[in-house]
Amino acid sequence: MHDSDNWADRRVLITGGASGIGRATLLALLERGAEVVALVRDPGKLSDVVASGNGAGTLALIECDLGDPGALMQAFARVGPVDVAINSAAAGQNVTPIEQIDLATIDLLINVNFRALLLCMQHEVQLIRQRGRGGAIVNVSAGGGLRGTAGFSLYCATKHAVVGLTRSVAAEVAKEGIRVNVVCPGATDTAMLHARENGPGAMADFMDKVAGATPIGRVARPEEIADAILWLAGSNSSYVVGAALSADGGATAV
Repeated sequence: MHDSDNWADRRVLITGGASGIGRATLLALLERGAEVVALVRDPGKLSDVVASGNGAGTLALIECDLGDPGALMQAFARVGPVDVAINSAAAGQNVTPIEQIDLATIDLLINVNFRALLLCMQHEVQLIRQRGRGGAIVNVSAGGGLRGTAGFSLYCATKHAVVGLTRSVAAEVAKEGIRVNVVCPGATDTAMLHARENGPGAMADFMDKVAGATPIGRVARPEEIADAILWLAGSNSSYVVGAALSADGGATAV
């Protein structure tokens, strides 16, 4: 991952940085020398990163359950001004027919994928303003935020909401020099995807079927999605505002 951006003087907040796409993004930021603040539910999942010395950057961990509005507010009180915010935390859904989705799953996905994101953005806009030099917010939606997928109605609905929220906030704050965009990854080799593979109704050859349905012929590596996130968060995309960037191997092109 190479670009001309200088991350050494930037302070970056990230949610969902303990696993999957968020972890790949966090590691890429540290490699580039950024000062990273990560809101994580289980800081122990990043103990290996802390022990390794964090690359050229610095890492501060703040324990936070984003599904708890009170805990979220307390965590943000400790963050301080930032240049960039990356919202990668999310909850997934196993293959489930619409009539079988239970209330607990509805609450979980709406609270984590949408409500928590909205609350985070409320704080993040203010923290970027405090920094006083503009900045960027990048949200992580999904390919399901741009299209429908049978068996994933609830997940897709919350990810559509992420795209709509992103575009609306982008229109609000662009004149302040705050760019807000969203990445919509396709199938990515993460624990969340593997959980779907083994979930109720999923087929044993799920990964092969997903790869076969993608024009590029494979699922993404988390590092590839991290590249897209960092491009939107950095100065190389200075005229990109309110975009929903598909990083899906061509899945939305067919």
